[in-house]
Amino acid sequence: DDDDDDDDDDVGKASPREETIRRPPAPYEEEARRILAQELADIRAAAAARTSAAATVASTSTQRAPCVGSAKTMFSEITAVIDDSLNTDVGYGKAVKNAFEAGTTDGKSVAIMHVFENLPLKSSITWRYHQPSTDPVGRDDSSARSAEYTALLLSAPEFITLLENDHAKFHVMVKDFKRVNREPNHKLCVIVNGFHDYCVQRERKEAYKGLNAFRQRDFDFSLATIFAQYQNVVLVNLPRMVSSIDHVVTLHKNLAASRYEPKKTLLDIVGGKTTARFDDGISRGAGGGERRKDKTSADIFFAALMKIPGVSESIARGIVQQHRTMMDLMNIYADPTASDSYKTTLLADVL
Repeated sequence: DDDDDDDDDDVGKASPREETIRRPPAPYEEEARRILAQELADIRAAAAARTSAAATVASTSTQRAPCVGSAKTMFSEITAVIDDSLNTDVGYGKAVKNAFEAGTTDGKSVAIMHVFENLPLKSSITWRYHQPSTDPVGRDDSSARSAEYTALLLSAPEFITLLENDHAKFHVMVKDFKRVNREPNHKLCVIVNGFHDYCVQRERKEAYKGLNAFRQRDFDFSLATIFAQYQNVVLVNLPRMVSSIDHVVTLHKNLAASRYEPKKTLLDIVGGKTTARFDDGISRGAGGGERRKDKTSADIFFAALMKIPGVSESIARGIVQQHRTMMDLMNIYADPTASDSYKTTLLADVL
């Protein structure tokens, strides 16, 4: 019976393994679990905070005013004015419109505001500054003012026509343009598409004509005269139409950015980092000492010549000794009474 009683006592008791499993956790285990749970909660809270902050930045960044000098800011203050003749043109006109609508990229695409108006020069584009705007600004806007820059888009045959007869038509065009604009510093950029290739092909086609054949060298002197004689006129020859359009887009971007850049003088461009001067920059003071002089016109001309590849210091010094300023030399080349042979040999003893 005693044995039966012992068996009854064993009924309902847990085995040693079950006691190990069922036993309550030790105090240090509870603390470890509590710390782990807290760390997990902190990690989740930090992640939620980062997500919320990122969403806040994303929502406010689209509403934030663009920084000064960004493409969006700069392009809101300038409008490209395209001549009416390009509005229906399937060549240059269509390419210009497509390029302006596509815009330029500064992080993201920014369209170029433009309008069509009747301009003094056919197939030309000029630019207009104004107060910030989301729409193109016309000439009647009170804040509008000229950017003093015009680009003229020409094909090679059109440019050749202007150069014929000692560039007589080119001279009339520039004269009329200046008379209408009445802005002494207004630049005219003549962009010619494929001039060299056109000349080569035409020379080959007309070779059978003998003395009456087309020759590019017949127009070289007119080109040289334009470079030397016409102030604020720039000639740009590009091989293809797409290159010409890219150049116009670059002009727009540079004109827009120029309002945020400090103005540069000729001295900054050609003489700012040049230590050499025509007279070595030394003059004698009243007390016999030496002092530095401010740069003169001859110094600037000398520094500009030194920037030309192949022009040594001795050659530059020889030119400036004969012609103290750039304008002096240009006036001689532009003098209609001087013979071509005289102009050709003008610097022969220096070069």
